[in-house]
Amino acid sequence: MTREQILLIDIALLTALVLKVLPAIGSRKGRFTLGFLLTSIAYLAAWYLSSYDLPRSIRLGILFCVTAQPVFFWLVANELFDDRFRLRWWHALIISGKFILAASLIYEHKITNIFTTFSAEEFPRLIPNFFYTLGFVLHAILVISRTNSADLVEPRRKLRKAVLITTGCLIVHALLAAAVLRPLGLGLYSDWFALAAITAGAFASVAWGEKFWNGLLAVQEKSTPTVESDPEVMKQAVEAMESDELFRTEGLTVTALAAKLGVQEYKLRRAINGGLGYRNFNEYLNFYRMRAAKKFLENKENTNFPIIHLALDLGYPSPAPFNRAFRDATGIAPTEYRKKAFSIPE
Repeated sequence: MTREQILLIDIALLTALVLKVLPAIGSRKGRFTLGFLLTSIAYLAAWYLSSYDLPRSIRLGILFCVTAQPVFFWLVANELFDDRFRLRWWHALIISGKFILAASLIYEHKITNIFTTFSAEEFPRLIPNFFYTLGFVLHAILVISRTNSADLVEPRRKLRKAVLITTGCLIVHALLAAAVLRPLGLGLYSDWFALAAITAGAFASVAWGEKFWNGLLAVQEKSTPTVESDPEVMKQAVEAMESDELFRTEGLTVTALAAKLGVQEYKLRRAINGGLGYRNFNEYLNFYRMRAAKKFLENKENTNFPIIHLALDLGYPSPAPFNRAFRDATGIAPTEYRKKAFSIPE
């Protein structure tokens, strides 16, 4: 089987994935995932057409899609796996910078196919774009790894590394192939390795990923209770926060809480997620921390109590993460909340 035939098979497999994702297009994560799949198809199409002499306008359109692929990968990683992620105005600036840099590379220059070997004279001009792209990919992988331990959604926790870190590694491989492997004459081996990995991943996603895609892309802010949640473990989890106030423990993790309660970690994760409706352990902690903080700030006896001491008492390592969590929960800073509670003058 030739390389071109395998590329056509991969394009067909990704097209099948697009059809699976289309029902979720009403959600932002569905749109981001769709964007990533479409730009990945464009990447494979660019590879397939690498030996063809195409008009500049077509090359420009394909290059635009390929440039957007790592951006969509970054957006998908944040949207699917970081429950606190919100698009900010400065995200738009960073993303715009990626396209502006790419445009500067082709302005009054021939659009070089990304699957050809760059000349030694041309390579230094491409280095900034190489690292800019690598930044999106590495930050996305960091998000996936950083949010893994606190994740309480079992399907997402089990499959995050298998799906997105593999995809991230493929994108990093594509960058290394263009920058290092092809100039060293190893492009043929590199290409076959990438093709094998892409084909295996796409085939597995189409053949066995129906439940995964449906569950991951479902519009669901809170988990619904399930029969799999152990009522006794759920009761212990609530008592640990309500009675023992373990949320005040700095650096508390779901693993540490399971050890304190003497229960198996997977049962505790399932109880907090499926029984109590929390998707993330930090979200679970912050619910109790914010409730205690608001109650404390509304007490007139505490009007002169320093915010830093309150943050430390609630289990935060410093005031900064406490202030961020409080703003996320209430929309205002703790000091403003206290002033509004008692109409304390500036």
